[in-house]
Parts: sequence; structure tokens; C-alpha cells
Amino acid sequence: MSSNILYQDLLVAANRYQLEGLKTLCEERLRRTISVDTVVSLLIVAGQHNWDYLKEECFEFIADRNNFEVAFRSEFDHLIRSYPSLMGELRQKVLSAN
Repeated sequence: MSSNILYQDLLVAANRYQLEGLKTLCEERLRRTISVDTVVSLLIVAGQHNWDYLKEECFEFIADRNNFEVAFRSEFDHLIRSYPSLMGELRQKVLSAN
């Protein structure tokens, strides 16, 4: 099991049982793993669970012009097709950054 999945599972449990310290720790650990390879899957999970902090971090990563290659990945196509509300939020973030 990857550490990303472990921290996602822990974050779900921390939310369920209102363990704010564990929630903060998991969010921070997941934030550190944001990369071109992980950002779309983390954004989808963050959107599904209303993890606003992590979702905003993913939006900022994608909106950064230095990370434009995210848009050419197959995972990004999946995001476009399957999560229109997240794409709308991302669009707003990108527009407000410019």
C-alpha cells in the first residue's frame, strides 16, 4: 500500500472521528506528495471528501504555469470528463490567478 493511500484512509478516519490533529498531519503529508504524477488523483479524492485545504493546494499546483504538463496527462482527461464541478472550480482558480 502506498503512503498516499494510507494517508488518504487515515484522513477519512480522522474526519469521521473528528481527530483534528490527525487530520492536519494527514493533509500536510498528502500536500507534500503533490506532483505532476499525483495531483489529479489527489484533487479527485479531496473533492469527493470535501478536503478543502488539499483541494486548494492541488488547484494552486495545477494553476502554476510551471506545471502545465499536467494538462497533457490521461488523468487530466478523466478529470475533465468525470468531474465537471471540480473543473469549474479549477477554471475559476486559474482565471483568478491570471
